[in-house]
Amino acid sequence: MIFSRPAVGNDRTTPAFCGSVFVLCCFRYGEKTAYYGQGIKRAEDKKMSRNAEEILRELQLEGLRVETLDEVTSTNELLLMRGEMGDPEGLILTADLQTAGRGRSGRSFYSPEDAGIYTSILLRPHLTMQQIEKLTPLAAVAVCETLEEISGCPLLIKWVNDVFLSGRKICGILAQASKTFSDGIPDYVVMGIGINLFPPKGGLPHEIENIAGSLWSKPEQVQRFSAEPGIREKIVGRMWKRFYEMYREPDDASYVEAYRSRMMMLGKEIIAYGGADGTERAARLVGLTDDYALMLKYEGEDKPVAVRTGEIRIRESL
Repeated sequence: MIFSRPAVGNDRTTPAFCGSVFVLCCFRYGEKTAYYGQGIKRAEDKKMSRNAEEILRELQLEGLRVETLDEVTSTNELLLMRGEMGDPEGLILTADLQTAGRGRSGRSFYSPEDAGIYTSILLRPHLTMQQIEKLTPLAAVAVCETLEEISGCPLLIKWVNDVFLSGRKICGILAQASKTFSDGIPDYVVMGIGINLFPPKGGLPHEIENIAGSLWSKPEQVQRFSAEPGIREKIVGRMWKRFYEMYREPDDASYVEAYRSRMMMLGKEIIAYGGADGTERAARLVGLTDDYALMLKYEGEDKPVAVRTGEIRIRESL
């Protein structure tokens, strides 16, 4: 799927089942909000207010607001609640730490303190469903362009929502839609992005230590960029600015080419799985359509077919 709806039941990604402490936290920090073009609401926590101001200096777009928090369950979770409460489009939430970060297909997203960027934006799109389904690929392009500009590192995209550097995942993207629809369009969409900037203190959990990486991993890089004032705010502001510009023109063909040019596995022999029937099939990844569907040529078949759901991995050599 390109995006998912909040789960129903005792799932921690469901706003209705958030613990009350986090609901109160959301209101408590509600005054620590900066508005582009409207000045700054004063906050008790000067650091949080300052961080929001720094992000806004990079954004420079009317209608966007920024809230910064120390710790949350997940930024997506809180913005799903804010969407239900009727907050308008354009609220950006950024946290230093997530205790229950979420990824695609219900997976967790490891989000330690001082190691990354964890941020989400609330959207109320006036788009077609086909355009809404383009938002996750557009976010991936915005992440790549921003990080490449700042770091100089060439990045790749693993369809549909992961960003890789040197064979390791450094970024995950998760879009979640409201459970309520108007004229077939979700009332709101929350787009969440998690970026690993530095190796976490104490290292990565065993289960992802051979999969995950970080934008800056060498000791000299960590020393330089972790000490650079405002580096996180610069990335967050530029990234959401770029994404919001693309969100306003989701059918621009140049965005498709920007995505296609960074695709991992293009032209490779792969295994596709998790589609409609849940089976694994060997195929060759031969292209990408203009609506970001994969073109796969399955073994034993003559013509490639468009695939819009599921996942892929490189086929290991026999």
